[in-house]
Amino acid sequence: MDILNARLWIVFYLICFVAVLWATFLLVQGFMLVLSVAMVGIVLGFNCILLVGEIRAQIRKKKEMERFLKGYIAGSDEPATDTGRKNA
Repeated sequence: MDILNARLWIVFYLICFVAVLWATFLLVQGFMLVLSVAMVGIVLGFNCILLVGEIRAQIRKKKEMERFLKGYIAGSDEPATDTGRKNA
């Protein structure tokens, strides 16, 4: 995870924390019970979805790096120059 991505995660979790605090306040007051429970559920579900996506992205990057290193070690260190034109 690079530093820019970490900054976005910090802002995202701060916003989620405020949403959960607001939902908890509404829940304690007894006002809009369904809305507050739904909001907490949405925040938790969205966090889980983003976390799984981030883990999958890291695994994909790791596999791509391993494939690149295997190709480099095998001797194919010259970059491919495919311009899309056929030589006539």
